[in-house]
Amino acid sequence: MAVAIVDEKTKNRSGNPAGGVYRWKNSIAWLVTTLTILIVWQLAVNFFGRDYMATPVGIINALPDVLLNDPKLWPGVWETFAVVLRGLIVSVVVGTVLGLMMGRVSFLADALAPYVNGFYATPMIAVLPIITLWLGFNTSATFALVIFAAVPPMAVASWDGSRSIPTRYLEVAESFGARRRDVWIGIAIPASLPYLLAGFRLASGRALSAVVIAEFLIGTGNGLGIHVMRLAQNLKHNEAIVALSILTLAGLFLAIGVERIIRRRYPWFRKS
Repeated sequence: MAVAIVDEKTKNRSGNPAGGVYRWKNSIAWLVTTLTILIVWQLAVNFFGRDYMATPVGIINALPDVLLNDPKLWPGVWETFAVVLRGLIVSVVVGTVLGLMMGRVSFLADALAPYVNGFYATPMIAVLPIITLWLGFNTSATFALVIFAAVPPMAVASWDGSRSIPTRYLEVAESFGARRRDVWIGIAIPASLPYLLAGFRLASGRALSAVVIAEFLIGTGNGLGIHVMRLAQNLKHNEAIVALSILTLAGLFLAIGVERIIRRRYPWFRKS
């Protein structure tokens, strides 16, 4: 009966008219909230702000000029996202392997858990001066900060996923004489996939934040972060927000995409 109730709720939110009503209510709530924020923002700047401050109307007017005529925008986007992509690839591999090992080997969990949790809680901006002392003021420091930011959430998610494997799966595999490699590849990794997706959602957001922090404070290169800072320093706030919105939209699309994959493929997974 409980399974039937869960399936019915999932079905209502995905297939039949009840699910459509649910989505419409969410869409209307989001639209009303967005319009309220934009109207309050516009009025507040008009009555109390400075002329150079960004407004929704100013951002809309600046949008085509920035996207089509700014020669530094798209090269900066490419440079920034290239660092994020490389950092995420390394972080996903390292964090996944580290978390799986911690989940399956208790000694490693006892030895490494304080460090993983400690690095997760450490503010990214606090370690940037140390990274620049080691690597210099260049893109290598930005790359290292992205890895520092993205590995802990991947490791924690992988660790949680490997610990959540039902014992009966391992007992059945052992009774059939499965080797340790078979248990890792055939059971541990597939059972941890929804946790890994949730960890990737967190890691990608932290990676985007890390690359912008590094570009702001290091001040070298031609990435999107330094381009936004230069626009703001020249009092081109509307243009700066247009450029910054590219990062925001990228993070939003990643989060929504991962959330939809989890809901479709793993409807039983707890909401994180």
